[in-house]
Amino acid sequence: MPINGFTIGRDVAVDIIMPQGPVRFSIVTGWEAQPIQTGIESKGLDGTDRFGTIPSGWQGTVDIDRADANMDIAFDFLETLYYSGQNVPASSITETITEPNGTITVWRFVGVAFQFAEHGSFQGDAKVTQRLSWRASRRIRML
Repeated sequence: MPINGFTIGRDVAVDIIMPQGPVRFSIVTGWEAQPIQTGIESKGLDGTDRFGTIPSGWQGTVDIDRADANMDIAFDFLETLYYSGQNVPASSITETITEPNGTITVWRFVGVAFQFAEHGSFQGDAKVTQRLSWRASRRIRML
C-alpha cells in the first residue's frame, strides 16, 4: 500500500525459515536489512588511487511486540540442538515487497545465522519488545 509513490513499512512481508521450519511472530513491528561490504584500496606508484568494494553478506534485525512465546520457543530449539552436540544448520529469510507500481519483488537471504538480541523488558503496563538480529551470506533475487 504505497503512499504518493513511496514504499512504506506495510509494503513488506518477511518469512523466517529456521531449521525447525517456518517461524511466525504475531506482531512484527520492524524489519531492517543492510549489506555488509569490505572496502579495498590501492595507492599506485603512478599516483592513481583505486578503490573497490567486496560484498560480504547482509545483516539486520526484526523487531517484535511479544504476543506469544514463539521467539522463545524458536531459540530454545536452536539452543537444544547446540547443547546436545547436533549441527545447527543455516536458516533463510524471504522478503516480499509490494512496489509502488503494484509489482512484487522477492528476495531470499541464505546462509542466515540468528541471534536472540533482546528478550525484552517486562515492566508494569508496558508492552514487551523483542529483537532478533541476523547475518546472511547472500541475498538472491527470486522475483
